[in-house]
Amino acid sequence: IIFGCHCRPDRSFFYKGTQFPLCARCTGELVGMLLSPVWLIAFGLPDWRLCLLLMLPMLADGFAQRLTPYQSGNLRRLVTGMLFGFALIGLLAVSTVYVAQLEEETDEKTDRRAAALFLQSQAAEPIVTFPSHRLGTFLGTENGNKGQNILSPYPLSIFFFY
Repeated sequence: IIFGCHCRPDRSFFYKGTQFPLCARCTGELVGMLLSPVWLIAFGLPDWRLCLLLMLPMLADGFAQRLTPYQSGNLRRLVTGMLFGFALIGLLAVSTVYVAQLEEETDEKTDRRAAALFLQSQAAEPIVTFPSHRLGTFLGTENGNKGQNILSPYPLSIFFFY
């Protein structure tokens, strides 16, 4: 199914004289893929190493037929295909959960970093200060509190986005 099916009659099942639209191995893959969610719900995620191990029989059988005169029967093709289909969906589920956990950890780190930056910005000195001695005359003070922020304790930096 994954790589395309050859649908050879000698490697396919027949029902009431009609050939299946898939060969025995692809039928097994499809059955394994369709039954694997039931297994995942009942027993949880398989270990990824188990999934890789379950893929080996089909790969070994396929390469043995390709490289030698050996030919397996349709029942063996069906069983190895089922194992492969189950393992494929198992790996997909394991990798999906792994990526979701990574994203969750990344979101938590990003939230912590944003909170730290926010707290740091609240404690920081103002980025912009006006020379208040020039504004002092305008505001009605003689000396103008030279070198101090006239809006203290509210730093002017809160008015700027940085």
